[in-house]
Amino acid sequence: MTVGEIKTKTLHEMREYASGGEAISDTDNKDYLLSVVPLINLFQNEIATQQNAIYATYPIAQNNPENQLGTSWYEGLVHSSEDISYSATGSQAYSFQVCGTATVYIEEETAEDTWTTLDTISHTDSTGYTTYKDIITASDIENDIRIRFSGSYRYQYRYVALFAEAFPDDDSVPPYLPAVPYDLPTTFFRLDRVDWTHQNGIMENYAAYRFETYGKSSKRIYLPYSTSGEVNVHYYAYPTFITEPSASDLTTQDDTVLDLPDEYEPTLVHRISAALLRDEEPYLADTFNNEYFVGMNAHIGNRPQDNGIETPINTSNW
Repeated sequence: MTVGEIKTKTLHEMREYASGGEAISDTDNKDYLLSVVPLINLFQNEIATQQNAIYATYPIAQNNPENQLGTSWYEGLVHSSEDISYSATGSQAYSFQVCGTATVYIEEETAEDTWTTLDTISHTDSTGYTTYKDIITASDIENDIRIRFSGSYRYQYRYVALFAEAFPDDDSVPPYLPAVPYDLPTTFFRLDRVDWTHQNGIMENYAAYRFETYGKSSKRIYLPYSTSGEVNVHYYAYPTFITEPSASDLTTQDDTVLDLPDEYEPTLVHRISAALLRDEEPYLADTFNNEYFVGMNAHIGNRPQDNGIETPINTSNW
């Protein structure tokens, strides 16, 4: 169903589509038409959240590189007065976390005991750890690379990694963390389940994730760094917000397709009609509201199941 279809059917329900055998002009119905899209946004959200009406799947493809420094997750490492270095041969990317006033160098050994600085990270924030990651462009892929934690102050660092694999840019470098965060779609409403397809193709229900959501502003899932394969997050969704038309162009959103399944169209039309007639025709508005609740009750027990997989993402989307 589209915005234009909802507008037309709402006017029909309200008996405002035609009069005396002639269609009522958009100019005469302008107050109604300007209100329809805001009411669509309000009531399709109401229907979607009360009915779990919109079902979606968010796939995450993860296959993280090995750390050349090993796989131990060292917490609370401290730099005090002396420099601390971690090195490997042929590294092409790095990742680490730091907290406090620190200077960290990414360096290449261009000759024996001669180190050339490729990158310098100056960090001053002490409110929790910050992740730094980037690609390394060395003069010779066979040279040793090191991360050198330096500076004049005591600070903490952890999760140090060097990767031999090449990445196209810093966004593509995975953060070396025990639990890797993925931002979920802004339309995420409520979690249904998570499943995991192994690299050998076997699928199973998956429970080794951590999940956080703070209203509609922050929704995130954390996967263990070692998990390889595709993890599918199945969830109930909010509908996409529809931009309201201007008074000079009432039809600009008419072709926009709503996220609600088509079977909810009469229910949505009744709810919008009731809101538009609440002051002018309260008896008729009550009738439409009653039809709305009848429709809502009829949909209980007939809620959607998994309706397909969206385009997969990969670990370049951090």
